[in-house]
Amino acid sequence: MTGQIFISYSRVDTEFVTRLITDLTRQGLNIWMDQRNIGAGQRWDSVIQDALEACDLFMIVLSPHSVESENVLDELSFAINSNKRIIPILLRNCEIPYRIARIQFVNFTRDYQTGFQHLISEITQKAPQRPITAKKQAGKSRSILWLVGIAVGLLCCFALGVGMYMLYPYYFPTDTPRFVTITPYHENIIPTTPPPLIITDTPTPAPPHAPEIKNTFGVQLYDEHQQLIVIQPGEQYTLKIMELWSAPEGAAPSCASGFMALTWIVRDPYPNGGEDLQLLHLIPMGDGRTEVIASGSQGSTSVGYCEEIYLLNNSLQEYRVEIRYASGIYP
Repeated sequence: MTGQIFISYSRVDTEFVTRLITDLTRQGLNIWMDQRNIGAGQRWDSVIQDALEACDLFMIVLSPHSVESENVLDELSFAINSNKRIIPILLRNCEIPYRIARIQFVNFTRDYQTGFQHLISEITQKAPQRPITAKKQAGKSRSILWLVGIAVGLLCCFALGVGMYMLYPYYFPTDTPRFVTITPYHENIIPTTPPPLIITDTPTPAPPHAPEIKNTFGVQLYDEHQQLIVIQPGEQYTLKIMELWSAPEGAAPSCASGFMALTWIVRDPYPNGGEDLQLLHLIPMGDGRTEVIASGSQGSTSVGYCEEIYLLNNSLQEYRVEIRYASGIYP
């Protein structure tokens, strides 16, 4: 296969995916990965869709985090609806999405090298992707037929019993009354009022603030600030350290001496948001290219005085991010 390969994964599995892409690239394969192929200023959703439409093969890394990621499931649905060839990669045991449960996966849960050789053979083979074995399918079919037969039998028995009960008085009359007479309502009987229904709401815990700043170098930090930033889906927010940096007179920084200690947290949605938030570093003399410093719903880092970084929202929902920062001079 010489066409483009799209790989879909959770950010939590980035270490494995980076190793896998490096090894596949050495085999002469053209791999598309969002963190490598989306440049600064590009529309995240448009670039993803273009890559999905252009790819000849769709690989999905299956793990407990990826099968719960809305972005991963959206990419999988697009690949299925576009009739793309799909190869599932099982990184950690999880509940495989129903729509690809019958596609044979490549198992990386035991040994990386064995899984990698299996993956290469699956990529290069020209036969259509193989479903689960016929033996397993037949076993499942027989089990389903047994369950359907038992359900139909129980339903017939129930219907027969109800019919016999209803027809019994007509064919076997008796003087014994079949129904208990209900005492009519009397004026002296005071009906009881049921107690009122009390519904209690369990309040959602308020999200914490950005983590405390880690004083990595053990020097004095100046002018600590907190700031709440709203970032739309696919948008990146620029942080120019020189514009944020401040300190008392006499502590003037330079590109070699000044730095900014920074922490962040995604406050909304909380606590299940922020998986696709990235902190990017603008590469000096890199023609606008960036590299990922950190990612996730919260974290901390230190950046130089002359550097420029971005907060990139790679999700499909709005993020409200709180940052905490303070200025410092390298010891």
